[in-house]
Amino acid sequence: MKSSAFPVMIVAVLLAACQTAGEPKPSESCPGFEEAGSTSALEQRKVRYLDQPDVRVVEMRCVRSDGLLRVDVDIVNERPREQRIAYRFEWFEANGMSVDNEEVWKPLLLYPDQLQTIRTVSPGADAQDFRVVIKR
Repeated sequence: MKSSAFPVMIVAVLLAACQTAGEPKPSESCPGFEEAGSTSALEQRKVRYLDQPDVRVVEMRCVRSDGLLRVDVDIVNERPREQRIAYRFEWFEANGMSVDNEEVWKPLLLYPDQLQTIRTVSPGADAQDFRVVIKR
């Protein structure tokens, strides 16, 4: 009887440990989150607006896979009408130096109150950090 209860107890302890650890918020896996301290502070560091577009970044998600950094950025149109914007990502090495591969501007049409996810993958394993630039 004791031998069958032991594996059940081990599984229960492991499940309890997994539940208390909890899943990190999506933005917590992005480079620089620890220094920023919050999702909103991270977005202030990672997003640069040019020409004052009426959009707002509402969430970022990052994951490293196969040596590349994959990034999703959710933006919302805050205008009551459609808006054309453009965006690009700037990539940086671990030491803060710019990665040579400069991206082209990508156009995007946003309808009123539309939430749009823009996705990208770093140009190489040397790109350890990023910034998204959005312009009107």
